[in-house]
Amino acid sequence: MIIAETDPVLIKMIREKDMGAIINWFDHRKDDLYKFAWTYLKNSEDIQDVFYQIMLKVQTDFRKQKKNPDFEKWVIGLFLEECKRRTQADLDDALVLTYVLGLSQNEVSEILGISGEAVQARLHKGIQRLSGVKEGHYLEKFIDYLSRSLNRPEKIELEIHLHTCQSCQTSLASFQNTIYSLIEGAEAIQVPEEFLEPVIANVMKIEEAKRKKRKKRTNIGVGIASSFIVLLLIAYVTNGFAYMYYSWLDWQDKEDEQLLSFLKSGIGEPLNLIQESNGVKLTIKSAVADEFQTLIYYEVENLEGEEQYGINFWNGVYFEDEFGTFDQQAYPINHLSVQPLESEGAIFKGKLSLLPISADAKTIKLNISRLQKIKENLEMEAWMDLYDETSYTVGNWRFEIPIKMQDSTEYPIDEKITVDGIPMEFTKLIMAPTATVLQYSFELNTMDRNFNQLFFEGIETKAKTAKPIGYGWNFPVDGGTNDSYTFQSIFDSLYFDKPKEALVRLNSLSYYINDLFIVDVDMNQAFPQTFEYLGSEISIDKVELGLPTTIEVSTELTEGRKFESIDFEVLGQNKTSAMSSGISNMEGVLVDRAGKKYDPYEYNYFANMDLIDQPRHYQTKVLIEAYSEVSAEEIIPGSLQINGYQSTTYLDEVIHFDLK
Repeated sequence: MIIAETDPVLIKMIREKDMGAIINWFDHRKDDLYKFAWTYLKNSEDIQDVFYQIMLKVQTDFRKQKKNPDFEKWVIGLFLEECKRRTQADLDDALVLTYVLGLSQNEVSEILGISGEAVQARLHKGIQRLSGVKEGHYLEKFIDYLSRSLNRPEKIELEIHLHTCQSCQTSLASFQNTIYSLIEGAEAIQVPEEFLEPVIANVMKIEEAKRKKRKKRTNIGVGIASSFIVLLLIAYVTNGFAYMYYSWLDWQDKEDEQLLSFLKSGIGEPLNLIQESNGVKLTIKSAVADEFQTLIYYEVENLEGEEQYGINFWNGVYFEDEFGTFDQQAYPINHLSVQPLESEGAIFKGKLSLLPISADAKTIKLNISRLQKIKENLEMEAWMDLYDETSYTVGNWRFEIPIKMQDSTEYPIDEKITVDGIPMEFTKLIMAPTATVLQYSFELNTMDRNFNQLFFEGIETKAKTAKPIGYGWNFPVDGGTNDSYTFQSIFDSLYFDKPKEALVRLNSLSYYINDLFIVDVDMNQAFPQTFEYLGSEISIDKVELGLPTTIEVSTELTEGRKFESIDFEVLGQNKTSAMSSGISNMEGVLVDRAGKKYDPYEYNYFANMDLIDQPRHYQTKVLIEAYSEVSAEEIIPGSLQINGYQSTTYLDEVIHFDLK
């Protein structure tokens, strides 16, 4: 099994729930984890789903494990639990962990939560069963002998016995062949070259906040209703029936605002595909697809009770020919695939945000085997529990949804500006039915920093303001050069407004600056030991030698502090880095643009998604772990090296675009 990734930047990003960093971590271990899962499941699609589920669980539960120094063993334990939940195969977990993943008996002991003696007993029993060896003089010592962990006196004693006992020679050979067969069998498992790509495409989908808008119902009088019938007749004759009819629905407040826009324009059509199972009626109301996403609007009605049920995209949802139906090379633009809409009573309304359909797709074959009970708080993190089996109702809802790719309108832009000293060029604005996309690029060789993200407040037209979708994160565009990067930022749709001009308001620029700085750690002096960095005082509070060695570093949040977080590395006594180091725990505070502070563990990102003032996370205390990659000896630090720091600049620029 690959040793845990030691890149401090990656570790920091995982700690901050960055799904890209989590994917990076899994990508480095995909071969080992695939072979591990294959041993239990024997099916690539099931293994893809295991990766998918565990990536999500890592993101949601990593905070609970923040004080657990062994992140990798925790993830392996999750894999084991998920694989065993999906199979009836009677496998010995100790054998799989030891000879498929190649873990030590101590590591297996920690993952399974049993003693080392119990691991040894399970290995012995498993190998004995597989080899067919039933008895012998020194069977209990064979595994340690073959793994070269048997102490020297016992090793000599066993070898003397083997020299004179043909039966034990045969038994030992059988043990050895069985172990080699397990190892070689794992090595022979073929890992599909691109099996992780659809997992990555799906796992990047995160929830967009529900819009908390309720409209007052209007009572329509008989006279108004009669007049409306006349208008409908006129509209039908003049080909304006769709717009008039769905304006009436809007008047009656029966549909979601975005869906009504689609229906009024004729882009979407009412499908009303209905399936009833186990007392629950599921209706697919409409579906709209463009080059950026596919939206499916649905409604779930509980026919036998008052509880609401909704679709949990990660549990009980299956698309036939998913890879052929959806463009697997596209980026998912929403945080989560499921977004709740305004609902009441026993009826729940929602929409699925999926990848765009492929060019040849004409239908989406959607099969649903379970629906999840909706809790009072519709925020996804509150009601969508992936692992609570008691909150589901099972059934069989199958749909063939007709779908058509809708065209987008592209506006070329030639606007060059400098943002916080970085030259940028805005090249196009794309208006699609479901989203607005702004494309821009910047040159690498003009930068004194590593660009992370450019955040926008929104795009304003005379009619409305389109807010960023998905926390305002940008997506890289293929086809860039080694000298420049091109990104796309996604906003709410302006497709139906057909604006002649637009104002783009910038919010902030996130970046990383390389800045080498080394300070000595004197183990002969008392702690804390302090030093100054970029005008701030940093304290090395304590050092605890061991396996690993831990170093606690803290710094106060003072006004005007230049860095948000620091990339630390531990050096040995001779200022070399023949070791691995990373941050296992961190404390900090969130500070918004106005200077208001928040506890990061109490701050609700979902509740603040519509507020684009990206809060900055200031590191105040970190626990650094260091261990040797070449020996089992404890690390004695000689220096603490700073490689660089993370920071953000708030922006006030407004860019004007003429759209022709």
